[in-house]
Amino acid sequence: MPSPAPISDYVYEPSLKACAVARQLNMALAGRDPNLFLQALSEAARDKGIAKLAMEAGVGRESLYKTLADGAKPRYDTVLNLLHHLGVKVVIEAR
Repeated sequence: MPSPAPISDYVYEPSLKACAVARQLNMALAGRDPNLFLQALSEAARDKGIAKLAMEAGVGRESLYKTLADGAKPRYDTVLNLLHHLGVKVVIEAR
């Protein structure tokens, strides 16, 4: 399946961008594949700008690249920090 266009290609309003990021990450989570979620998170990070996100999240740029690399196993607190700086949050709902 081809990757969707980067969020930055079609969303310019920050609040709408956060909604698009949330939609993309939720679709990835629905697949129940951690690597798919990591790929979606990586795409959202690149759309925002790796250097900008790293600075806002208080992590090194190279460290962020390693965190988002294929097959990486990022820590839960790191993922929550990145999500926060992408303008989204984790919500648990009953099925």
